Amino acid sequence: MSSPQPGSEFWRATGAIKDDLENHTKRRYEVTNRFVTYQDLVKILQKEGRIHKVLYTDCLTTEDLHNIQHNFIVILTTLVSIGATHCLANFRSLFLTGSITDKDLPLEREQIETFLPGHSELVDQFESHQCDFCPTVISCTRLLHCVPSKSRLPFEKKPEKLGIGGFGEVDLVTITPGYWEFDRDCTNSSAYKVACKKFSSDSKEAFLKEYKNLTILKESLTTQSHILQHYTAVDHDPHSYYILFPYAEHGDLYQFLHGGAGSYELHNQFPRLPVEGDPAIFKPLLHQCWALACAIEWLHDYIQVDGEHIMCAHLDLKPDNILIRNDASSVVGKWMISDFGISVLEPQKLDSSRPLSVRGCYREPTIEVNPHGGRGTYRPPEAINRIGSRAMTNKIGRRSDIWAYGCIFTEVLAWAIGRREGVEYLAQERQIGITNDFFWDEHFGQSLSPQATGFKVRDSVVRWLDHIQTSPEKVVGEWVKTIKDILIIDKESRPKAQKLVTYVTSVYKPGDVPRDPDSQPIGSPSIKQSIQ
Repeated sequence: MSSPQPGSEFWRATGAIKDDLENHTKRRYEVTNRFVTYQDLVKILQKEGRIHKVLYTDCLTTEDLHNIQHNFIVILTTLVSIGATHCLANFRSLFLTGSITDKDLPLEREQIETFLPGHSELVDQFESHQCDFCPTVISCTRLLHCVPSKSRLPFEKKPEKLGIGGFGEVDLVTITPGYWEFDRDCTNSSAYKVACKKFSSDSKEAFLKEYKNLTILKESLTTQSHILQHYTAVDHDPHSYYILFPYAEHGDLYQFLHGGAGSYELHNQFPRLPVEGDPAIFKPLLHQCWALACAIEWLHDYIQVDGEHIMCAHLDLKPDNILIRNDASSVVGKWMISDFGISVLEPQKLDSSRPLSVRGCYREPTIEVNPHGGRGTYRPPEAINRIGSRAMTNKIGRRSDIWAYGCIFTEVLAWAIGRREGVEYLAQERQIGITNDFFWDEHFGQSLSPQATGFKVRDSVVRWLDHIQTSPEKVVGEWVKTIKDILIIDKESRPKAQKLVTYVTSVYKPGDVPRDPDSQPIGSPSIKQSIQ
């Protein structure tokens, strides 16, 4: 059959299709990220009888059109985009009666060669261009998506950086409509924003560690609403690895405590905040602190997976890892614990030899692992690691989370009293004449030896607490007393998570701390329980 003549309907239709594809391509100037959605492909091909015009050699029936629109629209679009006129002229025999459909995309080179034999240049173009028209659908119901390296992810805009962690960066990504499955029967009808933790190709081990930890938390029979659970994970080997989370609209607690930290204006993000000096701020802050204490208790004692009780030591609690989501009932938002990349999860069985953790090993019904590196402000005394000193590195575990919580609880009180300036003043006091920002110091006692003999809460912290304890606001005095009960140097004497919850609850009389019916940890739930 002769080739279509210049200026014919065929060439006008293919030209119009290519123009429309260009106009509907998202991230068009990023070769490895650009894509056109399936919905747009259908609209483009259905216009002005274009399918009939590009397949002019076939007399298409209504059934044929329906078949093409549902099973071959991507293949047809790819052939038009690369100018494979021979395939278009023989489309019925090559595809409508063949075995390859859109569901098989992206096709391997050997498959492409079956309908483009002897045309290596067109095979190269098809292999590349097909990926522009079949971005991956991401489903919340799947734990892990293994996406072929040449496939596109449905991020319709260039990611917006939210932060950088030890193993990867966190971006705000926008999922294009129709490519985010909430469940099998429901996809997003509009652009959907999620937080995306991205791991580079050489951080696969870190990705797998955090993914495994998060999966254990997600599969627990009990739940905790102040733990930020992930949606799903994506292995896009060899490019990058991703873990997708709900987007925290109000950033993190570090930003909150520092007046937005340059990322936002505090009263724009939290317009209902009481003015500085108004004691009405104490109750919402204490409620979120109480909720975090309950979340820590859940991590430490109430995770259940496959009939086993699981212990979790977070090991990296700090304001940066406490995210703030929108909550109409709270003037300070909803605070949620995140980032379980270095956390340790282990079964509560004396005879267990199979740790579920990604670090450390199981010895007894507690968690003891070597300290990790990282920012030191919230590190407990037992995490000291001085090379060339007699001081021995101690083990860290769940009680280390309690210390970190006590430090954070102190900073929240500093903010309640003096907002950002209060937090910064406390930090400055901790660092006078000292090179670190810990809440503790080494103690040298009366010995003439230059080596430390123990530890103590930093003098500047104690002075600050003693000073504000004289506040006429009764709640401040109770708050300070609770901090002193938490910041215990000896980790064995430090309160456990259950006691921590009791301490924080006691800062206000129990009736002032809202409790939902499903808000308390349940020791042995037989069904899915919710812990608020």
